[in-house]
Amino acid sequence: ASTVAGGAVSLRSSTGADLTVTGKADLLKALTLTNSVGGGNATVQVNRTTSAASLGATIADGSTLNVDGHVITFKNAPIPGSTGAPSVPTGFGASGNVLTDGAGNSTVYLQAGTVNDVLKAIDLATGVQTATINANGTATLATATGQTNSSINASGQLKISTGVNADLSITGTGNALNVLGLAGNTGTSTAFTAARTSGVGGLTGKTLTFSSFNGGTAVNVTFGDGTNGTVKTLDQLNTKLQANNLTATIDANGLLTVSTTNDYASSTIGSTAAGGAIGGTLTTALTFSTASSPVQDTVAQTSRANLVNQYNNILNQIDSTAQDSSFNGVNLLNGDQLKLVFDETAKSSLSITGVTYNSKGLGLAALTSGVDFIDNAATN
Repeated sequence: ASTVAGGAVSLRSSTGADLTVTGKADLLKALTLTNSVGGGNATVQVNRTTSAASLGATIADGSTLNVDGHVITFKNAPIPGSTGAPSVPTGFGASGNVLTDGAGNSTVYLQAGTVNDVLKAIDLATGVQTATINANGTATLATATGQTNSSINASGQLKISTGVNADLSITGTGNALNVLGLAGNTGTSTAFTAARTSGVGGLTGKTLTFSSFNGGTAVNVTFGDGTNGTVKTLDQLNTKLQANNLTATIDANGLLTVSTTNDYASSTIGSTAAGGAIGGTLTTALTFSTASSPVQDTVAQTSRANLVNQYNNILNQIDSTAQDSSFNGVNLLNGDQLKLVFDETAKSSLSITGVTYNSKGLGLAALTSGVDFIDNAATN
């Protein structure tokens, strides 16, 4: 803190910014801050003080890092909740010199921030660490199962953990990439990337199998690095599942959901009629829920029911047309026979046998609403 002692004023700079004081020269001289005199303005400047571990002298205020879609902002100020600083905003928690929202976005405060605080923020963005926001404005951090926190090795190099949620991708604004050595050997790269690897307890080498679902090709998936037929990405998994009329999605929490494709939306995975039962070594590592029954889309089913009605109406029109296609009591579209006589003695004649071309004769049966056309496969 700044002090007054022995009739002299001592002003202290912070670690976050250089100190600049501008005022009337006579006033500043009376405060023993300058030797200048007169009624004009004078300026006193003192460089900020920094420690060897502080980032305040290196990373520019307002610089950012975008890590796997999460934003880390660098701010030249003391961490909220510290002495003389504003209180921690609602919904946020402080850990060291990092303020986080608990969802992977953080602010690193430079006045006392260190490289370890930056690594902590990166780990929160990649999911290597998780943050629980407490009621008192603090954040409790925990390392995810099977993960290793990012660190600084003995040579002073950053060892950044990619996490298992996504390949690592870091871009930035300001000078943060350069200061942290993430801009490449030439210092001109605009992004830092690294492919994730499977950690302890990961899925590498484990298999996921589905028996044939609705006549599809049975699936046998081995998880790995994406080579030699193994599956690493969601797209690769879906390529395997597509042949078995299935599709997979992953939500923000990493939950894998396997569903039927829209063609077989009325079927239940693993049912007696449809098949597709789950197996493989993966089921011993993860817990799969019981397949849920399909949920009808009311709007879609109403439209499909209307199509069934249209189809049945057309069959009725075919039957009516065939029934009415008679001449002189003979209907060649209802299986009747017509005899043509070519002379007056009826010795020369030709018999023509008609066809039954009503809906049944054409092999067309009426459809049932709620059963037929219920999904694309049923329609086909």
